[in-house]
Formats: sequence, structure tokens, C-alpha cells
Amino acid sequence: MRSTNQRWILVIVLMFGAMPLSAIPGTDPGGGIVTPRVSNTELPPAIEGCDYECPLSIVGGTPPYRVNIQPGSEVPNGIELKQDFAGNWSLEGVAAPGTSSPLFIYLFNFLVIDSAGTPGNVTTYFFDVYDNIVFPSTSITVIEGTHYSPAAGLISASVDGGISLAFGDPVGGLPAGMAVIPAALVGTPAPGTSAGSPYTAHLTIHDVSWHANTLEKEITIQVLAPLALENAMAPACEEGVPYEFQLEASGGTAPYTFSTALLPPGLTLGADGVISGTPTCSAMEEWQIYTPPYFCGLWITDSSDPPASDYCPFLFEGIVGSILSIGTTSLPVAFEAAQYDTPLSALGVVAETVWHADGLPQGVNVARIGGLWKIIGTPVLGSAGSYQVMLTLEEYDAFGSHETSATFTLIVEGETSMTGVHVLTNHLPAAQEGESYPLVILEAAGGSGSYSFDVSGLPEGLEMGAAAGGIGTHWIDGRPESGSAGEYSVTITVEDATDSSLTASVTLALVVSPASLAPSLPPETNNLGGALLAGGAAAGCSVGDEYGHAALLVLLGLMGVFARLRICIRHAEFFLSSNAGRNTA
Repeated sequence: MRSTNQRWILVIVLMFGAMPLSAIPGTDPGGGIVTPRVSNTELPPAIEGCDYECPLSIVGGTPPYRVNIQPGSEVPNGIELKQDFAGNWSLEGVAAPGTSSPLFIYLFNFLVIDSAGTPGNVTTYFFDVYDNIVFPSTSITVIEGTHYSPAAGLISASVDGGISLAFGDPVGGLPAGMAVIPAALVGTPAPGTSAGSPYTAHLTIHDVSWHANTLEKEITIQVLAPLALENAMAPACEEGVPYEFQLEASGGTAPYTFSTALLPPGLTLGADGVISGTPTCSAMEEWQIYTPPYFCGLWITDSSDPPASDYCPFLFEGIVGSILSIGTTSLPVAFEAAQYDTPLSALGVVAETVWHADGLPQGVNVARIGGLWKIIGTPVLGSAGSYQVMLTLEEYDAFGSHETSATFTLIVEGETSMTGVHVLTNHLPAAQEGESYPLVILEAAGGSGSYSFDVSGLPEGLEMGAAAGGIGTHWIDGRPESGSAGEYSVTITVEDATDSSLTASVTLALVVSPASLAPSLPPETNNLGGALLAGGAAAGCSVGDEYGHAALLVLLGLMGVFARLRICIRHAEFFLSSNAGRNTA
């Protein structure tokens, strides 16, 4: 590069000189040119980074010639003086990066010597190197309704040296909604422009620097139809059931990719537009705050270069499922040292469940026995009081889990407060017409420990059974008759066997479903008999056959003997402790 002073000297020379500058050539007496020299009117400018070739025209003297660039010349890097095999001279090459500048002009001093060795006069030319105008593409694809601008890497022009450009008015048609601004083609193709595609326009790009460089370009504009979703509503999905749905798009350039952040739990959207997965058991609960059909807008991106994206409305028809809830409404009273057994009811169950409890009295737990979740155990002596029990019902499947909780009050009565008798049976499992009913043992507490029971309100086909003599173990079993489907209020009354003034009763609901339908309660709540006799079943007794019932009666008789023996022992302990106190006194 020249120094600043040298550059300004050259600019001043340009201002006061002609182009080309040359000494007056020698002439012969007849006026002919006898001194050889370069006779080009001017040297066209080079463009930085582009191929350049300018043949030199030589007159005078006798060929062949030898041309030299004289000292004092300023030659841009990449441009050289060359001679071909025919003896013709030219300037050729590629102007190197950085050779263009609005404040610098190059200088060529040519000296020609002919075949006789006669030197000519030096001919001087000024020479420019222009910045390169970059116009990367002459064919573009746009999408109707999608904004197009240079910021998105689309069609635009630039100058390596950072000099401003301007597009001239286009000759030919541009799509409605598009226009030229300085150095760029921008806009949003208007609706309907895809029908008139393709469009052809001729552009003139001006270098507005002092070089006044220009570039002519013809561009073709292809306008594609707007991106659209062809199937904008997906059918409903169902909790726990595998689901698959293929989205279809149009417009732009296929293939397409899809994305969204909002789908029912358990479902995913692949880039190929396939919605798949299995809705979790919590899908309905999580989406119950929305109103179906659910809005799940998504993005569609096409394969144009560069790609175009558009946000499309998308609806999900709904979710088939149920809301998980705790069906148990209260907890029956418990008594110290008396067996407590109450089933837990779950509603809206579609998957596996597990129960948790916090705050139960000592000796009582939550357990699953024979497929039935229940609160079971024997409150220990001294545990009388009021307990706030937090019950949590958790539902889970292979894809997720969720839970719901509720708090109940459980009253434990003290042993000394059991002055009368109490019915401990607090639940009757659902029944079905024509099916064997799970055996329900009637239980009571208080009094002498020996009771008689009476049951009213049973459907046809079910009855109460009792041990020999009607004192001791009582139960409900049988097979509901055809046509007995419905809801029944069953009253169980207990009377102390030794003191008929001690009585108690409780009324329980019993649901009988038609023979063609499953019981109305979930499967795990329909096996109360199996739950109560889990130990006996493990020992080989089945409550679903006659042999099992016979074995059960034997077992129940033994249970009655042990119960009476336990009462006798407790009375004996009380008597001994009382006498011991008197003797001590």
C-alpha cells in the first residue's frame, strides 16, 4: 500500500491530468508514427477478487514488441503484464483482497521497444480497482404469507469493502407484497401470489461509492403456497390405551418437520408428524382444567432454503378417562382390643393403585389382603382417642403416577366404654345376578362375646347363615337371583346371647348388578370374603366352593371357642388383679 502522501499526490495528478497521459510520440517527415507506444484509450477498472484481462494495443515501430512497466508505476497486487505465444501483450490476473480503495488510484507507466530496438515514449495510465458486488443467488423461493428479508439470509447484495449499494427499479414483475430496498429484496408475498408463480425481474445494482460500479442481474422468484395443516384435529385418546396419529401438512416445500410443547401426558410428537404414546393414568386429571377440544398449536417447518416455519392451530378432540377420587366417606368407630376391619373405596381407577395412611392408632395399618385394600388391625389397650388419619390413594402405570388425599377422623373407644354391643361389620361387597356372593362374616363386639344376628333387606338369593343353635358365627352368602339387580339397604341387628337388652344395629348399602354387567365397584373392592379369609385360603380353603364353606364353618367354630376363651382369661386376669389388691391392702 502507498503512503497517505503518495495517495494524495496521485489524486492531484488525476485532477489535473488526462487519461492516458503520454509523451508526444516521434513522427517521420510524412507524419507517420515511428515511435512505438501503447495506444489504449483507457484501462478498464478491475474488480477485487474477480478475473481481469485487458489486451494492450500497440502502434508505431516494427513488431514484435517488448513492453515494460517502468519504475514509478503503482501496480495492484494480482495484476500482471503478460505476453502470449503470438506476441500480443495484456494485463491479466485477479486483484488481490484489499486492493480496492476510494482514496487510492494505481498508475501504469508502459515503455514499448520494437524489433529494431527503438524505444518508444512512456505512456501513463491511471487504473482503478473496484469493490466486488456480491449477489449470491439469481433464483429464490418464497412462501405466500411468510416474511422474506436479508436478515433471514435471503437474496441481497453486498460490497466487500462495506460501501453502500442501491437496487434500481426492477424491470419485470415482483410478487405483490414484495419490493426492493437499498441492497435487498424484501417483503411478504400477498395471498394468492402463489397462483402467478414464477416471477422474473431484472435488477440493476449500483455501487453508490465514487467508483459508480454497477451489476446487472435477472432473478426468478418462485412463490409457494402457504404452510397449512391438513388434519387440524386429532381424535380423542384414552388413558392406558396406545395411541398413534399422523399429521399431514401442505404448502411450502416437503418434507416437513413438526414440533409442539403441549400434548396430553404420555403422548409425544415426532419430527415426522406422528403423535404416539400411551396416555398416562393421570392424563384426565392434569387436563381437566381445560375444556375439550383441547388447543395444542404446533409449528410446521418446511425444507425450503432457507426453511420457512409457521404456527398452525391444532385441536385435540379429548381424553377418555376418569377422575381418581377416594370413595370412602367416613371411618367407623374402633374399639380397644377389638378387631378392626374396614375396606377402602377408590373411584375412577384405570390402573394399579396403592394406599398410604398417616396418623393411624397403634396396632392398626393399611394393607392389601386378597386383592382388597383395607384398614385392618386391633387397636392396643390405652389407644382410645380421636385420630386424624390422612389417606392417600396413588394410581400408577408404566408411564407415570398421580395421587389424591383426604383426611378422616377415626374414633377409638376405650375397653371400659364398651358397655353394650356393637356391630363391627361395616361393608357389604357388590354382588352380581347369578354369581356366587363372597362370604361375609358378621362381626360384633362388647357384651358377653356371644351373639345372635338378624339381617333384613337382602335381595332374593342371598340369606344369612348361622352356626348350629343360632348362637356364634353368622354370615351372609348365596347367589342373587335373576332380576334382583338394584340397590338395597341391608340392616344387620346383633343381640347379646346372655343379655337380650344389649342390642345394636347398622344399615349398609348393597349393590347388585345385572348378569350382563360387571360389578359396579372396581375389581379389587369385590373380594371382601376372600380378604377376610386370606389365611384360610392360603391353607387350602377356597371360599368359592362347597368344600371351602364346610372348612370355613369348622374354622369359624374354632374361632368362636378361642374368642370365648379369650374373654374368660381377661375376666380371670381382672379377678386376680382385684384380689391381689385387696390382699396387699
